[in-house]
Amino acid sequence: MGAILFPPLSNASAETLTEAVERALTRSPELNAGELSLLEADEGVYRAQSAWRPDVSLKIKGGRKRTTTDTTTSLPDTTSFNPISATLSVSQHLVDFGETSAVIQKSKVLKTISAEQLRKTKQEIIIGAISAYITVWRDLNLLKVAANNEKTLGKQFLATEKRFSLREVTRTDVSQAKARLQDAISRRISADLTLQESLANYEETIGPIINLEEISWSVDILGGYQLPFTIEAARNIAYAKNSGMKQVRLEHQLAKYTVLEKRSALLPTISVEASLSNARNSLATIERSRDLSLEGVLTVPLYDSGTSWSNLESAKIETRILLENERSKKLTLDRKIFSLWNTLQRTDGQISSIEASIEANKTALQGVRREVEVGTRTTLDLLDAENEYVQAEASLISAAHDKSQSHFSLMFECGLLDEAFAY
Repeated sequence: MGAILFPPLSNASAETLTEAVERALTRSPELNAGELSLLEADEGVYRAQSAWRPDVSLKIKGGRKRTTTDTTTSLPDTTSFNPISATLSVSQHLVDFGETSAVIQKSKVLKTISAEQLRKTKQEIIIGAISAYITVWRDLNLLKVAANNEKTLGKQFLATEKRFSLREVTRTDVSQAKARLQDAISRRISADLTLQESLANYEETIGPIINLEEISWSVDILGGYQLPFTIEAARNIAYAKNSGMKQVRLEHQLAKYTVLEKRSALLPTISVEASLSNARNSLATIERSRDLSLEGVLTVPLYDSGTSWSNLESAKIETRILLENERSKKLTLDRKIFSLWNTLQRTDGQISSIEASIEANKTALQGVRREVEVGTRTTLDLLDAENEYVQAEASLISAAHDKSQSHFSLMFECGLLDEAFAY
């Protein structure tokens, strides 16, 4: 059993868990999309900050005009001329009592949310790759146990038939050995189908497997992926680093800035506008003209059918909703951490107990085999002993898988996976 649970880690061709996770990350389109979203959010910050920069425009006009004057006291007079003008305009936003500042802060929070979403996506890919890897390892080794059991029971069935031909056992013994063999065949087929499903998920999540024997895992490796020492420490780390918790806090902060933005929309704004224009032949009688203007503009919102007040109230309600969502998220996170922590404690005890059970069952099986040879035990006794030993082997593999899965799931909830698998 030790060779199954703890395969040699020095095999140079083996694909380690770290390598599998790295392969899953490098081929993920979700990460690429998340990085592009982060760039887009960065542009949003630049657009928001542009409100404090001036708007400058240059307008040039030119063409040909023809004017005809017809009066009752003179003949018609037609004049043609070529007007041309250039106008430089500058507008600078000065004061808005917090609206622009709130928009800028919102854009920065949105950028942080995008970064946190990218981090969450990365951690989801990592936990998905880990789950696919150790599930293939589990199902592969369960198939090995089932195949070895089938092989052992096949030999046992042939031996029982031979003993029956020598009239050392009864037909009942032969039927019992045959029934156990058929059960073993059925379990081996079921294990093979389960492995094929796990392999399909592995290829979808990580990529194709060239050699199944490359999959290597042991619960001893978990020591390299440190967890918090206490459940309280795990909770505190999760509150601070869990992507879901961080995102809902950021959304609450975003809603607060939205309240400031909507409130500022009800207040006046101050800006300054300047223009410089130079024109030639703007009229038939004017050869050249120059205009220079500098104006301060005060805009006071008076009434917009109540829309701005309604938007402000909606923003305030949204902040309260997000606050409740944060509390709900924290309670859900508490339950997950509590459940995973208890699972880890339980599987630790299970693995120790199952390992002791395997040694005891192995010793018992050897004894029963000797007793069957001298006729003090029946074929059924031997079949039961072999079945108990095989079940203990399978239980140890499953317990190692469950412990590993719970360990990494707890790291995921604590927001530690991206640090443990940093590339």
